Amino acid sequence: SHPLAGRRQVPLADVFDYDCVIQERGTPIRQAVENAFHAAGLSMPPRITNTSSLLVMLAMVERSDAIATLSEEVAGLLTRDSIGARLVPLDLAQTITVSPYFIIQNRMQQLTRAASRVLEEILSRL
Repeated sequence: SHPLAGRRQVPLADVFDYDCVIQERGTPIRQAVENAFHAAGLSMPPRITNTSSLLVMLAMVERSDAIATLSEEVAGLLTRDSIGARLVPLDLAQTITVSPYFIIQNRMQQLTRAASRVLEEILSRL
């Protein structure tokens, strides 16, 4: 079990001491994590592995005390007993919020049928 597992309201300063597995710079989750550390007056942890691969993240976290940054939805899926991943979400003292996404389309160009279906699906879930 991870040393921070089960603790309530874990400050970001405590996360600083662990290896972190985070998406590359410029991704929404990475930006949200950087903003949270900055707001707490902290620099980013010194030992960061950058990857956009969920499989790499899982492999690193399962074999060490590393901490990975995942959305609540993904973490919820991975912490279900049926998945079999031995992961535990951390109860952080500071909420980390990903900035909203925007959908931009060229009004002078008609979307393909596939793009229209993707857009409809996204909008139906908002």
